[in-house]
Amino acid sequence: MLTRGAISQNEPRGKHKHLVSARSSTADSLSICALCGKEGELRASHIIPSFVGKWSKSTSATGFLSQSDDLSVRVQDFPTLPLLCSDCEQKFSSLESYFASKVFYPFHNKKVREFEYDERLRLFALSLSWRTLKANCGDEFKAAVPELVSQVEQAEIDWRKILLQGRFDGSPYETHFFFWIMSRKVKASLLDCNDTCSEPWMPV
Repeated sequence: MLTRGAISQNEPRGKHKHLVSARSSTADSLSICALCGKEGELRASHIIPSFVGKWSKSTSATGFLSQSDDLSVRVQDFPTLPLLCSDCEQKFSSLESYFASKVFYPFHNKKVREFEYDERLRLFALSLSWRTLKANCGDEFKAAVPELVSQVEQAEIDWRKILLQGRFDGSPYETHFFFWIMSRKVKASLLDCNDTCSEPWMPV
């Protein structure tokens, strides 16, 4: 199950390296919440919600997650960044809980295939797009695609405002969900891949 925002760009291989490098921010920058802009202690915020990692491990053959570019390397969790204050972390956590209970687990456990696409699901999808943008659109991205920088920066501002106010209010941005039902053959081919894999973490 995948989501995307109105602006999409193929992410570079090894995007987990971008996430790791983002942790080396200065102490001053770590005290400012990326969403509300208030100063305070930041939480270790997941880019991909933690419940997805827990589910991936519980349904994998070994109970572990592995890096796709080196399947011998096991990781305990999806990456985190010092991104949000406690209040904003709770705001996203509420959206994640709603998505998990109304869509994620019914989709996987009960084979439900139709859902009501309400405002909360739109906000959840946008929160993923915003977090992904914050984690990946740093200096390397700006140098690689300078023609997109102004659009991406404006989208980040607009998305942040939407997430803070908790409603779209005629926003021109669209959010979409894509349901990917993976066959056993596709799963096997992913497990056999090495450097050709584009996803940095996968259950094995």
